[in-house]
Amino acid sequence: MKSGLKTGVRHESLRRINESHTITFEGLPPVLATPFLVWLLEETAMELIHPFLEDGELTVGTSVEIEHQGAALIGDEVTFSATVVQIDGRDLLFRVDATLDGQPISKGLHRRKLVSRSKLLQKLTR
Repeated sequence: MKSGLKTGVRHESLRRINESHTITFEGLPPVLATPFLVWLLEETAMELIHPFLEDGELTVGTSVEIEHQGAALIGDEVTFSATVVQIDGRDLLFRVDATLDGQPISKGLHRRKLVSRSKLLQKLTR
């Protein structure tokens, strides 16, 4: 990993919610679904870490613990943020949040591990 990554480093991304971010359950209006919320939070953490990766490195998600506190409708612009809160060797911990018009719709923690792309591909070869 390149130098410069430290606790407190933060990244934000603005995403417009579209129909593909929803799951239709009987009686539930089309809102941002929890699996897609997790995906967008994880994507934001990956965007934060990307400039610090060396060639051949990547990160994989290892855990997500979030509260889904509010709804976002199709067309809403949601701000997703990730902040590094702990670095322990190859293990990275992020605080992740999502807000809509300044109001929280999600908060939580997300862990990622720094890995070698080639070693990961070797493990996945069957």
